[in-house]
Amino acid sequence: MFKKVKFIVLCVGGRAGSDFFHALMDNHDQISQLPGCIYYDEFYKKIKNEFQAKFILKTFLKDYNFLFNSKLSGSECHDKLGKNKKEKYKVNTAKFKKIFYKNFSKINTFNFENLINLLHYTYYLACNKKITKIKYILLNLHHCERIKKIPSFNFRLIYMYRHPIAMVNSAVKSKIFTYRGSLFTPRTLLWYLKRVLFEVRILNDYCKKPIVIKLEDLHRDNKLLIQKLCKSLGITYKKTMLEPTFHNKRWWGDK
Repeated sequence: MFKKVKFIVLCVGGRAGSDFFHALMDNHDQISQLPGCIYYDEFYKKIKNEFQAKFILKTFLKDYNFLFNSKLSGSECHDKLGKNKKEKYKVNTAKFKKIFYKNFSKINTFNFENLINLLHYTYYLACNKKITKIKYILLNLHHCERIKKIPSFNFRLIYMYRHPIAMVNSAVKSKIFTYRGSLFTPRTLLWYLKRVLFEVRILNDYCKKPIVIKLEDLHRDNKLLIQKLCKSLGITYKKTMLEPTFHNKRWWGDK
């Protein structure tokens, strides 16, 4: 297990670059994260009454198969990585299962934190990644409301937002000009507006002293902002944090 590990929860105010930020943290040796947005509230709901290693493992591998084969990443485009956008990644599921089963019995207290810790520990070992310097586990929950649906635990909240007009414009483009266009309704627009205008005002209800990052600033003052973030978290600044990657392969953004 990771020792003295802390947690970072990453959330977003809608179309504000949470995946971009996630990718910037990918190659940091003090941060452990899975290469994708994981809805831990939904996952925990499925397994909380069935604390059996086999059931937990089966559920996780089924719901998040894209973590093990980037061809299944869909709109996140993890199958188009690298300099020429032709690189992919695979993780050996047999090795993942073996490591998970071996260490599951070592959990003295089965709770949400220990389970997440074990999943990250297992994934990193299955990928042959170093874990000796890990200080934080980063969870990309995407939506703040998901925090209330998982067991209470201590974490630092990083919240991404952007200029309201830019956010709404991006939301409209991503919905209307794709196959999902029929899903964009006045109700959808109202939902986005409520998030961008009001959600940032209640962040203290989720976590004390949340870290708020504006997407425009992350692009405009990238290095300075990342350096300040590292100082706040107590981790070392790395040049790798200036380039978005997954599995150390350049990521070019989603669809």
